[in-house]
Amino acid sequence: MWRTVDAFAERGWDVPQFYGKWPFVRFLGMQEPASVLFSILNLIAHIRWLRRFRTEVRPDSPCYKLWHIFSFICINGWIWSAVFHTRDFPVTELMDYAFAYSIVLVSLYCMIMRMLHRRSIILRGLISLIFLSFFVNYFAYLSLGKFSYSLNMTTNMITGALSALGWLVWSYLERHRRPNYRKIIRFYILFGMSMSLELLDFPPILWLLDAHALWHLATVPVISVFYE
Repeated sequence: MWRTVDAFAERGWDVPQFYGKWPFVRFLGMQEPASVLFSILNLIAHIRWLRRFRTEVRPDSPCYKLWHIFSFICINGWIWSAVFHTRDFPVTELMDYAFAYSIVLVSLYCMIMRMLHRRSIILRGLISLIFLSFFVNYFAYLSLGKFSYSLNMTTNMITGALSALGWLVWSYLERHRRPNYRKIIRFYILFGMSMSLELLDFPPILWLLDAHALWHLATVPVISVFYE
C-alpha cells in the first residue's frame, strides 16, 4: 500500500484510497488509531454523563429508564466503533454499521417516547415493538454482506432528520414552559455542524487524522449538551 502511495506522490498524483479507505499509519496494530482514540473518548463521555444522570435524577422520575436505554445503546455503539477502527473485518464492519445506526434510531425512539410518556402503556409498547422489529430487520439486511453503503447513509440521514425535526417541534411547543429547550436546539445545531466534517473527505493529516476521525472528536463535547 505504501509503495503505491509513494509512487503516486512521486508523480504528483492525488493520494489513492484502498477499498474506499485512506491509508493510515498503524499504531499498536490499530488501523485507524485516531478514530479508535476518539471513539473511546465518546464512550467515556457517555459513561460519565450516565453516572451524573443517576446522581442528579431521581429513579422514580418520568423517562428515567428510557434514558438508560439511550445511554446503554450509545455505549455499545461506541465500543464497536473502536473495535472496527482497530481491525476492519466483515464482522467488525457489520457490528459498527449496525450499532452506529442503533444510536441514530434510539434517538428517534427516545424523542417519540418522551412525547408519549403519559400515554397508555399499550401504545408505548406497540411503538417499542415496531422500533425493535425494524432494527432486527435492518440488522438482518446488513448481515447479507452486500448491502448498499449509500442506502445505509441515506437511512441514517432520514432517521436523524426525523429525530431532529421532532425535537425542534417539541422545543417550539415547550419554549414557554421549559427553558432547557434552548440546549436541544443548540445540540442539533452543533451536531449538524460536526456532521459536515463527514462531507470534507481529504487524505489523512500526518496519515492519522482524516475527516471521519475529526467528526468523532467533535461529537465528544457536543453530546454533553444533549445530556444537560
